[in-house]
Amino acid sequence: SNTPYSAYMAAREAALVRQEAQAQMEKRERAARQERFLRIYQAVEYAQNTVSRQDPGTGRLLKKKMKAVKSLEKRFEREDERQTERPNVEYPIDAVFQGDHTLPAGKRCLDVTLPLVQAGDRVLARNVTLRLTGGEKVLLLSLLLSDANVLIADEPTRNLSPLSAPVVRRLLCGFEGCVLGVTHDRTLLQMWPGRILLFTPEGLQDAPPEMWS
Repeated sequence: SNTPYSAYMAAREAALVRQEAQAQMEKRERAARQERFLRIYQAVEYAQNTVSRQDPGTGRLLKKKMKAVKSLEKRFEREDERQTERPNVEYPIDAVFQGDHTLPAGKRCLDVTLPLVQAGDRVLARNVTLRLTGGEKVLLLSLLLSDANVLIADEPTRNLSPLSAPVVRRLLCGFEGCVLGVTHDRTLLQMWPGRILLFTPEGLQDAPPEMWS
């Protein structure tokens, strides 16, 4: 099809609006029908409970009527299975950083040195040094949205939908403050405008550009 994407989205949105309207109308009709049905059911049930034993003819008539009412209930249940479902649509999030988060270039935000990083008896890395200055953006983990001009992020795009993840990527890459984080998102790494560091047994090292190309 040569339909432009904008036209496709407009047609899709219109179809979803029609589906939602149809589902809501059927829901109202179903509620009204159920209310009428309950009135009939309760009336027949009351008559059955109060009919005299000396009137077996009326009892048999009411029994047949209750059978018809229950048959009608089964038909309604089958009809309900064919009801229009409400649209289940996923929309992307919309996010933006408020205010001015600009940091002067060269302003020291973080200065950490760890001679040794261990997990039990296992040595994970030696001589880990990380210095972060204003305007720098390094790897990515959990997004902390606040008025702060320094973000420490832990896998901010993990478990996001395909529509929402690009929004968060653009949000972080365009942040004017300082960002420090960790990520396994290769798309984010390809977009990242700042340094990308690898955690190695020899400490933190700059990742070669060809790793993400």
